[in-house]
Formats: sequence, C-alpha cells, structure tokens
Amino acid sequence: MSSLEINKLFSVKGMVFVITGGGSGIGAMFAKTLATNHASKVYILGRRLPALESVASHSPEIIVPIQCDITSKDSLLAAVSRIEKETGFVNCVIANSGATGPDMYGLPKDRKPSLEEVQKYLWDTPMADFTQAFEVNATACFYTLVAFLGLLGKGNESEVARSVGVKSQFIVTGSIGAMSRRPGMGFAYAGSKMAQLSTMLADWRLDIRANCFCPGVYPSDMSKGWRVHK
Repeated sequence: MSSLEINKLFSVKGMVFVITGGGSGIGAMFAKTLATNHASKVYILGRRLPALESVASHSPEIIVPIQCDITSKDSLLAAVSRIEKETGFVNCVIANSGATGPDMYGLPKDRKPSLEEVQKYLWDTPMADFTQAFEVNATACFYTLVAFLGLLGKGNESEVARSVGVKSQFIVTGSIGAMSRRPGMGFAYAGSKMAQLSTMLADWRLDIRANCFCPGVYPSDMSKGWRVHK
C-alpha cells in the first residue's frame, strides 16, 4: 500500500501554487510551508509589494511576489499572464485575500446598547463600506478562480499531476465568522464569507477540485481589531 505513505498522500513536491493575500497572516504561513515542503513555485499575490517581498525572502528561489489587486480584472490577467510565461500551469490556487468591512466595535461595551443605538450605528455605515467586503471576499474570490481556470486546467495535464495523481484545485479561505452568532467583526464580513461558492464550484464538473476551510481568529493585521476589542 505504498500509495498510502504520508509523503505520497500529502506531497506538494514539484507543484505550482498561487496564493492571494500572501503577504501576511494565513497566506504567508501557507507560502512558507509549501516552500519548505518542496513546492516548485509559490506565487504570492497582494497589493502591498514590500510585505510580499518580505515573505518571499524566506525562500526566494521558490516564493515569487506579484503585486496584484484581485478586485481588478486587468490586474488579475497580468498576474495570470506572467505565471503562464514562467511555468505554463498551476496546480492549486488558494483564494486567501480578505476584507473585514464595517465592524461593531463602536457600540457601548460596558452595557447592552439600546435598539435605537444599534439602529443608528448600523444605519450610519455607508452602503459602499458594507459592499466592499463582498467585493473582496465573494466577487473577487470568484473572479480569481475564473482568471486561473485555464492554468488550472493545464495543471491537470502537467507531469507532476500525472505522477502524483492529484487534480488541480481551488481552495477558499473562509471563516468561522460565517457560522458565528456573534456579530463582532460585523455583518458584512460574516455575510460575505457565507457567500463564497465552494460547494457550487465543486459540482461544476471541470475536473478541478474546490474546497473551503473556515479558520478561527488567526493573528494578522486583519484580525488585530477583533483581538483588541474581544
């Protein structure tokens, strides 16, 4: 039963990965872990190039920083074009970028807020701020997959995929916040995380696996506010 040996079950050797939001937090942890375990290339995408370059310094021969705004089709296509020229395929895309949106931390903490206080606090939040979380967590997540579909398809034809017997896959970083009854980080964040379409994508019959995992609070710039106000 050599096929059940741990180094074959979980090997990423020779594979090509793309991670959005790779400059900090969970994305940075993914990138360093994959590089340590002999991935061929790990492309990390994000808006803050210095942060990406800092992560890439861990394994500069493997981790490649690409400045990219996933809410822009042009920016996504530029990243896809570069990766296609350099590797020709991708085995796994991890959609890890995220935005919190408006939070609930401005309400009184020393007592139960009144209904009127809650209504005013929520009403005073601009709709644009609320929908921005959906733009990043749901819409941009979806278009990240669409942008990389071609390279993921070529990943299924790559030598490493044939030798290991693993199909290309799309992994979404969800959040336990999508299932929490506590509104701490805000209704926009929870709702946008619920909106991620991994189940529908998995049944798309494109020979590309789709999964979503939902971590709890991970120490990062994005979770700093929650950790201060919890």
